[in-house]
Formats: sequence, C-alpha cells, structure tokens
Amino acid sequence: AVAADLKRLLKMRGVRTEFVYVHREQVDASSGLGFERYDPRIGEASGEISAFGETDPLGDLYLVERSGRLSRSDIHEGAQGSGIRLIGGRDVLRDGTLAPADRSSRWIAIEGDSEVLRLSENDLLVRAISNPNDSGGFVAARVDASSLPAAADRGVLVLRERSPLSDERRLVVSLLLGSSRA
Repeated sequence: AVAADLKRLLKMRGVRTEFVYVHREQVDASSGLGFERYDPRIGEASGEISAFGETDPLGDLYLVERSGRLSRSDIHEGAQGSGIRLIGGRDVLRDGTLAPADRSSRWIAIEGDSEVLRLSENDLLVRAISNPNDSGGFVAARVDASSLPAAADRGVLVLRERSPLSDERRLVVSLLLGSSRA
C-alpha cells in the first residue's frame, strides 16, 4: 500500500497521501529529516494558526517544571487533610478545571527544602501521561486562587508563565493545548 501510494504521489507532483508525501524543496541537512518537519499538513496547520496574528513558541511564554521525588510517608489521603493538597494527573479534568477535593484527594506536609513544587495562581497544569488515541489534545487546567495552597505531583507538568500574560493569551494557549492541533 505504501509503495503504491508513493508511485501515485510522484506522478501528482508533491501532494500528501495517507502514508507518504514528497518534499520537493532543498532540505538543510543540519535541520534533520523528521517526518513531521516537512509534512504539508503541519505547514497548513501552522498557516491557519498564524492567521490569528502574532505567534510565539510555547517555550518563550512558559517555563515547564515538574515536581521532584516525593516521599510516600509524607502523603496521606482524605477529604480534608493536613498540609496542602497534592494535585496529580487525575485531578486535571478534560473540561479545563481541577477536580474538587474529595476523600481520594492527597495531601502533603511540606517542611524545609522539599522537592515539592508549590503551585501559583495562573500555573497551567497538563497531565504528564496522555492517551495517544485521544484526538482531543492535551488535558490541561489553570490554577486559580480558590485551588491554593496546592502542590504538583509527578503526574502533571506545570507550565509557569515567564512573565504575566494577558487573559486573551492564556485563553488561546488553553484552547490550543486542548485542541487536536496540539
């Protein structure tokens, strides 16, 4: 099927099919030959996104952080524990919110120089593990003041703003992460 696709594609002068595409421009060897790098569909998606206006790489807007190793002896469960709430992947919901504390919530007492990553308002939490068959993009939620104090466990990636972003930019990033384009 792939060979037949390639033969048809060579006759069509550079269209993408299900399995193959032909890139007819000069490739800079130092940039690599990753399949996605020259995929016409990715180029089209980038063009669609740039039509909204100025774009910035996510790494320019956010610092990606992850909590250090946590001692199980410091973690306990319950609807209302002592210490601060520990937010994990299961607490980040598809609708962009954090699950409310319940009897399965985890809490941690933080003392001294702990490796626990304390959360701040406007941190964006993304589940560290995602389902590759889920076409809905990443599962992410923003931390608001009502969720604090809280800390992240290793089940989430914390995207912390490098400098304060406007509400509009926060919304665009959240929508993009939750889309199939992410």
